[in-house]
Amino acid sequence: MNLKVEQYLALSSLAYQVIPNSLLDDASKQTLEEIVSHLTARTNLLELKPLSSLASWHLINTTTTSSGMSAIAVQDPATKDIVFAYRGTDIDKNIWEAMKDIESDIAIASSGNVFVQDGLNQFHDAYTFYTETIKKVGGGAHVGTKSFTGHSLGGGLAQYMAYKTGGAYKTVTFDAVGIGQVLKNVNPRDYDTSVTDYTNEHDIIGMYGVQLGRTVYIKDMNSDELRKKDRDYVTILQYAQGAIAVAARNGEHASAMGWMAAASIASLGYAVNRTSQELAFDAHRPSSLLTDDGTLAATVPQGDSITNTLAGALRTTLEVYTGIANGVHFIVVEIPSATAEELVRITLSVAESGKKIIVDVAQVIRDQVNILTSSVYETSRIMGEQADAFARVLMAQLAGATQWTTSLRLDIAVLSALSGAARITRDTLAAIVETPDAMARWLQIVFGASAHVVGTAADDSIDGYDHVPDYGVTKRAVYVEGREGNDYVTGTNSDDTLMGDAGNDTIMGKGGNDMIFGGDGDDSLYGDGGSDTIFGGAGDDNLNGSEGDSNKLYGGAGDDGINGSGLIVGGAGDDRINSQFGDDTYIYNRGDGDDTISDFGGIDTVRFGAGIVPSDVMARYESRPYGTPGNDYDLVLDIKGSGSIRIKDYYGSSDWTGRNRPVPGHRVERFVFADGTVWDEQAIRTMTHHLQGTADDDSIDAFDDDGITVHSGAGNDTVRGARQDANVLYGDDGDDSLIGGEKNDMLTGGQGNDVLYGAGGNDIYTFKRGDGVDTISDDDGVDTLQFGEGINPRDVTVRRIHLSSYESLELAITGTGDKIIIQGYFGSYSYDGLHESTSQQIEKVVFADGTVWTPEIIAQMLVEHTSE
Repeated sequence: MNLKVEQYLALSSLAYQVIPNSLLDDASKQTLEEIVSHLTARTNLLELKPLSSLASWHLINTTTTSSGMSAIAVQDPATKDIVFAYRGTDIDKNIWEAMKDIESDIAIASSGNVFVQDGLNQFHDAYTFYTETIKKVGGGAHVGTKSFTGHSLGGGLAQYMAYKTGGAYKTVTFDAVGIGQVLKNVNPRDYDTSVTDYTNEHDIIGMYGVQLGRTVYIKDMNSDELRKKDRDYVTILQYAQGAIAVAARNGEHASAMGWMAAASIASLGYAVNRTSQELAFDAHRPSSLLTDDGTLAATVPQGDSITNTLAGALRTTLEVYTGIANGVHFIVVEIPSATAEELVRITLSVAESGKKIIVDVAQVIRDQVNILTSSVYETSRIMGEQADAFARVLMAQLAGATQWTTSLRLDIAVLSALSGAARITRDTLAAIVETPDAMARWLQIVFGASAHVVGTAADDSIDGYDHVPDYGVTKRAVYVEGREGNDYVTGTNSDDTLMGDAGNDTIMGKGGNDMIFGGDGDDSLYGDGGSDTIFGGAGDDNLNGSEGDSNKLYGGAGDDGINGSGLIVGGAGDDRINSQFGDDTYIYNRGDGDDTISDFGGIDTVRFGAGIVPSDVMARYESRPYGTPGNDYDLVLDIKGSGSIRIKDYYGSSDWTGRNRPVPGHRVERFVFADGTVWDEQAIRTMTHHLQGTADDDSIDAFDDDGITVHSGAGNDTVRGARQDANVLYGDDGDDSLIGGEKNDMLTGGQGNDVLYGAGGNDIYTFKRGDGVDTISDDDGVDTLQFGEGINPRDVTVRRIHLSSYESLELAITGTGDKIIIQGYFGSYSYDGLHESTSQQIEKVVFADGTVWTPEIIAQMLVEHTSE
């Protein structure tokens, strides 16, 4: 199936259209040309124009389920190819049907794996539609190639279908809500070869979440509707985003995103006659991906940085809201196609009472100079007298109502009192920082927690909300000491100090900027919103920071699992560190053990502690090909007398084809030593791009990253070059197998009977006296066999030989046992005889004296040899 991207977008857009019931009774007999002719005036949409090139295709199935999932299936009658197109959220049609889509959006946004696993949802219905459609056309024998497509939530459903079918079919999505975070034990990068999402560079929704497969960013052309209105959308949107981003950089992160995602009013001070829906969601319209002539707009290297920041901040906000107002969850992920005049009803779930609050979303304020930055404005009739108070308190919380009001003088006074020292020195500070009890007391005094709760020796369950004054829907901070036992401790939305002490404790900070101490035991510690500082302490702990890169996570002793971004100190033990998209700093001190870092983006730094100098660190590349645990190409830093740091997928990962897929976002960009030395990516590349084998029988896999040189050393080695970059491969001693890639490789077997496979590209094979019997197998390109010094044309005899199932060419060095066999030079045998072919010929045989043999010259030499 060779559909263009524009055709997939047209089918995704067709899924939004209302198809008359009269056409659905026997849809399989309706061509797309007939379907389009019966649609409403919306068929003049720019994104639907490519349907004219699919006029002969048939609409074979369509559905809208009780969960809100809606989809169509179309088939080419000639090839039997089928495209399954899933609809996104479309409030323009039916607001109550849209509510079902929003529930799925919330499940995706909050990593609601249960929504996927239980199957009672749109994900389940999407797969059912697929299987029923196959049955409807008579089974797999009546189906050609299959593919999936969709826009927005429909794109997320299409990506889910790629997951359910093992990535076997092409999937093309547009501005999809990423579903990578709702699929457990799935590496989204494993789908890079089968799934592609085209995302508008300014679309917050398309950048939200973790895409299954690769993402191609498209230049924002403004939607067809907006272009017709001739408004300066980009300038206004970037102004609004910039103002919000500034607030986030000033430490008002939750406040900034509260205005955007929790739907409070923000004034831009611009007299713009524009609805908020156009401002917030125009980049999410399908036509914003197209030029005026309906072709896909140009690609850009990455999404707009401000938009990407907001998308990341939206993920943070989803965590913050989990703890707001006794469990009220207010999450609005996407409202595409909403019009300014509509009232959108959002269901809020209140965990404590189980009741439902219906919040009216007011229509856009018209005829005023100020406009809304969100499609939702909080008002609540059902909450009655508490509605206004709720809105005020909610925004106060998001704006950071709990302030840290200390001064340097107060900090020093408290530190002095705790340490018992007359003056503060580096040693006394270190003593306090390393003593959880002292640190916690300091925090309690400085930041004024409103309650001090001490547990018992038993297994306690302590909820911070139960121990602080209740101010309506707000709570103040708590200071909790769990003591002995396996305790379960939860904080509040404020800036809490939570200590587990002994035992295997579970501590959840909820919201706010929390300080959490696990203490002894194997603890599970969760920041849950805010900028958290978490100390694992002794034991094999599990630390989970909040979204964003402002966490401070200290694993302590033990083999810890650390998840989050910011400042990360694994400590002693073999730690597993999983970061996300922030700018991370990883601290490694002497004796910290064997740590593994999985990073997914940002400008990241590894800082080595005192006593580790550059000469102590050796950088090497280590591969685990597809089918082995990891499927990855790692960077390993071995630290003399200390341990190692493994950076997963630094050079990419391999898929079932054996192809290495570079993933630059998985790299750590800087390695900084205490003496001031800095290793950047180029320095690492210099150290790792020359691979050396051993005297044993090695298996070496190179990686795609600007060319690799491999010396396999002694032994019978197997060397697989990079698939997408030029390789220089040396077999050295032993009977070796050298396998090139798809670019221009140079392969030298060395001594021994070697097998050289160049694959694609214009490859060079070198051979000198004493190299033994080498066999060359080559497919494409203009290839060269280069003889070394001392081998002259008169020293080489040529003959045609039958070897196994190939008709091959032999070039033997007279007076020696050296020879080269070019396998399949004349063709290969099958069950019906010889199939002559020139595809495996070597186009040039070059001697040191400048003589060149071409296939024509070799053919003449064979004729002369035969006549003799």
